[in-house]
Amino acid sequence: MKKLVVLINVRAGKASSKAKKMISSLMSDSKIFESHSLEESEKFSMLIIKKGYPFVIIAGGDGTITTTINYLFKAQKLFKKYNFFPVIGTLPLGSGNSISQYLGLSGDLKSNIKLIYKMIEKEKIKYLEMIEGNKLFFPFAGFGYDSLLLMDYYWIKNISFIKIKGIIAYFLAAILRTIPREIFCKREMKVVIINKGNGFKIAGKKNEMQKIAVDKILFEGNCKMVSAGTIPFYGYRLKALPFASLLPGKFHLRIVTGKYYKILYNLRSLWSGTFFPDYIHDFLVEDVLVKVSPVMPFQISGENYGEIKEIEMKISSIKIPFLSPLSQ
Repeated sequence: MKKLVVLINVRAGKASSKAKKMISSLMSDSKIFESHSLEESEKFSMLIIKKGYPFVIIAGGDGTITTTINYLFKAQKLFKKYNFFPVIGTLPLGSGNSISQYLGLSGDLKSNIKLIYKMIEKEKIKYLEMIEGNKLFFPFAGFGYDSLLLMDYYWIKNISFIKIKGIIAYFLAAILRTIPREIFCKREMKVVIINKGNGFKIAGKKNEMQKIAVDKILFEGNCKMVSAGTIPFYGYRLKALPFASLLPGKFHLRIVTGKYYKILYNLRSLWSGTFFPDYIHDFLVEDVLVKVSPVMPFQISGENYGEIKEIEMKISSIKIPFLSPLSQ
C-alpha cells in the first residue's frame, strides 16, 4: 500500500489543471484523490482512516485543511481508531493559505512538493494546537468584519460576468459591499464574552499580561469584530492575531471596537501585527463563552459557517501533526 495520499480540492482558488498535472507527475508514487464536493472529501477521509495511510497531503486552502481534519476525526470515531491520526502535509492552493504560511510553506508548487518529500524523510513534524467549538476543530475563526467581508467575497466570486478571486476579489468586496454597509446600515454587534478557564488580558504599551478570574466577563458591549486563533495569520500574511503562539495551551482572542476608517488608515501596521490602539482588546485564553446579538455570520478558517448567536471556544487537548520545515 502506498503510504502517501494527496487530496486535491479541485474547487480551490489555485487548483488549476496545470497544478493538478504537476501534482500527478511529481507525486506519482502517491494515491491521489480529487475532491469536487464536501461529500467526496468526507468519503476520501473515511477511506484514509480505514486503510491507515500515515501521511495525507492536502492541496487546497485553510478551509480545505480544516474541513478535512474534522472529517478525519469523524472517521476516527466511526472506525474506533483512536490511536491513529495521519500526519498532515499542505500544498497551498487556496486564497489566503494562513495555515501553510504559519507552517513555513511559502514557495511555488514545485518547490513545495519537493519540500514535502524532504520533510517526510527527515520527519519534520510540528504539532498545531486547535480551538474546539460547536463540535468542530479549527485554527482560527471570527465574527464581524471578517465574516461579513467573507460573505461579500463570495458574492463577488459568484457574479457570472466577473471572473476574479483572491485578494482582488476581497478588495472589491470591501469597496462595493462591506464598507457601504458599514456606512449606511449602521449594523451594531453586541457581544458578551465570559472567561471560562485560565486567561490573561494583554495591556499597556509593553503588552503586559494581567491574569483574569474564571467566570469573569472579559468584554460586554458593541464591537466590530471578534477573532480567535492559535495561529497569527488571517490569510495573505495578515498578522491579525500576533499573540496566537505566545503561550502553549492558550489562543489569542481579539476584540475590535474601532470604526472601519481607523482600521483602513492603519492597515499597514495592522497587517504586520504591530498595531495596538485602545480600540483593540487582546486576551490569551483557554476557554471562553461568546454570546452575540443579533445573530451574526461566523467564519471558520476563512469559510462561512452560517449565523450563530452563541459559541463556547476552548483550546483542544488534541494537537494536529503537520509537516513543517520550521519544526525543531
